[in-house]
Parts: sequence; structure tokens; C-alpha cells
Amino acid sequence: MGSDAKNLMSDGNVQIVKTGEVIGATQLTEGELIVEAGARAENTVVTGAGWLKVATGGIAKCTQYGNNGTLSVSDGAIATDIVQSEGGAISLSTLATVNGRHPEGEFSVDQGYACGLLLENGGNLRVLEGHRAEKIILDQEGGLLVNGTTSAVVVDEGGELLVYPGGEASNCEINQGGVFMLAGKASDTLLAGGTMNNLGGEDSDTIVENGAIYRLGTDGLQLYSSGKTQNLSINVGGRAEVHAGTLENAVIQGGTVILLSPTSADENFVVEEDRAPVELTGSVALLDGASMIIGYGADLQQSTITVQQGGVLILDGSTVKGDSVTFSVGNINLNGGKLWLITDAATQVHLKVKRLRGEGAICLQTSAKEISPDFINVKGEVTGDIHVEITDASRQTLCNALKLQPDEDGIGATLQPA
Repeated sequence: MGSDAKNLMSDGNVQIVKTGEVIGATQLTEGELIVEAGARAENTVVTGAGWLKVATGGIAKCTQYGNNGTLSVSDGAIATDIVQSEGGAISLSTLATVNGRHPEGEFSVDQGYACGLLLENGGNLRVLEGHRAEKIILDQEGGLLVNGTTSAVVVDEGGELLVYPGGEASNCEINQGGVFMLAGKASDTLLAGGTMNNLGGEDSDTIVENGAIYRLGTDGLQLYSSGKTQNLSINVGGRAEVHAGTLENAVIQGGTVILLSPTSADENFVVEEDRAPVELTGSVALLDGASMIIGYGADLQQSTITVQQGGVLILDGSTVKGDSVTFSVGNINLNGGKLWLITDAATQVHLKVKRLRGEGAICLQTSAKEISPDFINVKGEVTGDIHVEITDASRQTLCNALKLQPDEDGIGATLQPA
């Protein structure tokens, strides 16, 4: 970065520009230059370990920063005609007043509205309650902390978006290596390779794909009480984990969704006392190449799950010890897909449904030594052509092909030879 600077600060010391003073043409490579209220710094070039701090009431004009240089603008301070180059960092809130340009375009913060900032190398913007930020880019170690509202944020590798309770985010894109931590509300988020952790907040119309991971009710270390996601879409390469809270409506095409439960949660997690149960509600569609794995004890009573050709629904009861395992689901539609029931050594498996319809297969995996005619029974309305396979843990078939035969009273089905 070129400069005609006359003053050089490279000794690591702190210099203060006091009220009424003006400092110009400073090359700041190490140490701090603090501009107090009523003071002004002009044509400052900040690089290396240099740090220009503009205090409340202070003014900085024509500042250039990059190559690890940092500009901090306090609430009520002013920094205008900024030039940010590669490797520079800016730190401020929406109570500051700034404008300038960086390699991606122009940016500004004025009267509680921020637009176009590039935050990297430890730079951050705090969006206060009632304020708004949009078109923000977060790169390596850049952070956006939202108590107000934000939209059109792009989070690249190493960047982090945090939305606190009361904050809202919309139309954000989280790319490979980016992180979104949500405790407020979010809508229309695209997870295109990054990670999103819903920590008791609410999100809707989230898309997960391309190696991205969505987690509801956890940050990977602790389980949080309540949280909800609506209209979740899992595309090829996407993965969703529901540790606590409610998943309402989902379309899974080529990705994986895992619903954990109190009995299948990681024992190393810290669990809040008021932790919400894991609940699946509304309509869930498993398309070709999609899978959903549901831990035992999750509440599925208000769900309708449709499994298309090539889709797999797995109800995992392997944590249940004893002779009997009961799986309870709202409605299941098998449109050529498969339903797996995983057990340990149970000798009786009960599937309770409101309705089980369509054509497909139920595959029961067990380590039981004997298979009796009443090994599996279904309670609920059963219609269609549904075959049953019983296998051991290595997926080797244990008996001849079977099918479900609806009972005469129409409220259940039993096993019959196919």
C-alpha cells in the first residue's frame, strides 16, 4: 500500500490525539493511535500490528488500512472516505458513522443502517436493537453480531454470523467453512457448505446442501431447550441433526436427517433442565436417495411421512433392552420406499400408526434368536401391498418373504407368507 506519510509509528507505543488536535499523514505499522472526542486524524495508513482507534466524538478522514491493520470506530465516532484493502479489519457498531470502499465495493454505516461491509481478520459489526444491516460479507475471522435485523449476508470460510434472541436474519448464504449461530429468528437461509446451529431459535425455509450441516437444539457441545425449524429442505450432500425442539415440514432429496432423542443423545452433552422433546410434525417427504434416521423416544404422533422410491426411513430402537419394542408414528405412506425398524434382541415388535398406506417394504433388523408368527404386528389403518423382510445385524435374511395382511376389523395387520 503506497503512502506519502510524514509521521511513522512503528515502536508499538500508544499515541493519543487530544481534543482540538489534528494529526495528518501518519504511517501506523505497530502500536495504537487513539483519536479522542473533538480530535481528528487525516490520511492515516494502518498496516501490520497498527491499530487506529477513533473514540466517541472523534473523527478520522481518508484512512487506509490493510495487511493486518485495524480500524476501530466507537459509538458516536466518525470515519469517512475509508479505503480497506486485503487483510484489513474494521470493528464498530451501528451507532458509528462510516463510509468508504473495499475490493468488493462501497460500504457505509449511518443512523443505524449498515450496508456493504467486508468483515475479516477479526473485524466485526454489532447490529443493535432496532437497527439494520444488509449485504454484509463475512470472511476469515469476520463476525456479525445481530440484535436488530439483517439480510443478504454472505458468510464465507472462517466467518461467523450470530443472531441473538430478538434478532432476525433473512436471505443469508452460508458457504463452505462459514458458521451461523441462531438464537433469534431466521428465514430463507441457504446452507451451501457451512454449518448452522439453531440454539433455541426459530428458522423457516432453510436449504441444506453440498456438505452443509444444520443442527437444531445444539451447538455441538450443549443441548438447548426450545427451538423450531419449519419447511426444511435437505438436498444432495446436506445433513440435518435434530437434538431438541420441533421439525415441522421437510423435503429430503439426496441428503440425511437424523432425529435424536433423550435415550440416543450424546451423554457428553450438557442438557438444560427445560430441554424440549424431539418432535416431528407436519408433512415429511423422503425422495430418491434420501434417508431419515429417528432415535427411539422422539415424538412422531403428529407427522405424515411419505417415502418415495429410493428413499429410506429408519426407526432406531436398538437402545431399547427387553423383549418388546413399540414404534409409534402418525401416518406413513410408502410409495416404493423402505421403512427400517431396528431392534436389539426384542421378540415382539409393535408398530402403531394412524395410517400405513401404499406399496413398499418394511425391513426389520433384529438379533433375536427366534422369529415367531406374531413377531411383528401393526396397529392402525393398513392398506396397500407392503412386504416385510426380517434380517440380522449384517442384513442377512432370517426367514422367507412375508407381507402385511390387514385384519378384518381394519385396525391392524399381521404377518402372512408373501
